[in-house]
Amino acid sequence: MKEYAKFKKVVEYESETIELYEMISEEFDYEELRKNSAMFNIKQYKDSIYRGEINKKRKREGQGVIVYEAGRIYEGTWAGDKRSGRGYELFSNGNTYQGAYEAGKAHGKGTYSWRNGEVYDGEWEKGQKQGYGVWNGIQGDSYIGQWVDSRAEGYGVHTWVDGDRYEGEWKKCLRDGNGTDFFANGDLYVGQYQEGRPHGFGQYKWANGNSYTGDFHLGQKHGQGKWKKAPSDISNKNNFNQFEGHYEMDKKHGFGEFLWESGNRYQGNYHADER
Repeated sequence: MKEYAKFKKVVEYESETIELYEMISEEFDYEELRKNSAMFNIKQYKDSIYRGEINKKRKREGQGVIVYEAGRIYEGTWAGDKRSGRGYELFSNGNTYQGAYEAGKAHGKGTYSWRNGEVYDGEWEKGQKQGYGVWNGIQGDSYIGQWVDSRAEGYGVHTWVDGDRYEGEWKKCLRDGNGTDFFANGDLYVGQYQEGRPHGFGQYKWANGNSYTGDFHLGQKHGQGKWKKAPSDISNKNNFNQFEGHYEMDKKHGFGEFLWESGNRYQGNYHADER
């Protein structure tokens, strides 16, 4: 430890108060570090000042604080002259991050809070949201699930402030794959998605009892499918209007069969919902 004595003054102190600093976070006890660490030193840069531990090679190593002229502050641990371990960072725009770091970037478990109240709490990799995390928006909506490159991807649950909820697979922040939409009005969709819309095979059930089971294309009934209307007489649940056949862009189009509650039946071709 005596070898550090010769490096005790990395810069000439401008005043006796340059060592003083009041911590924002509770990552470590700055005063204890300043008074008791033989590695404590001060290093000035063009746009910032560092107060903390410095190794024999004059690299930041251990605990320390850096304050930038623009208002950015980091309080935490260092390794190899970079943020590494655990720390707290206040950005010049008012956003904050607190958690694990590696090689100067958020890496591991951490919480990022936006100045407007938005929060992400979860896993990080090389500065990106990666793995499992929870995001809460400023309007009351939320997402819980998997992330890749800071975007919802994999399995996750998104709940909107109006009560709508989606549970299923995501790709680049869009519903993509298999999933279920629970709508606040009582409607329900279970099936496949692509780029945020029903696409492939699925089933949509309306709150009034109507349903469609079949093919979808970018959010519309398209392909082969079966539509059923809720029975008008609830005492006879097996008696209802239904259509089974081909759809194109949300309309009956091509060959199909329509069966009415009365027992009447039509079998033949449709064009844009018309026989």
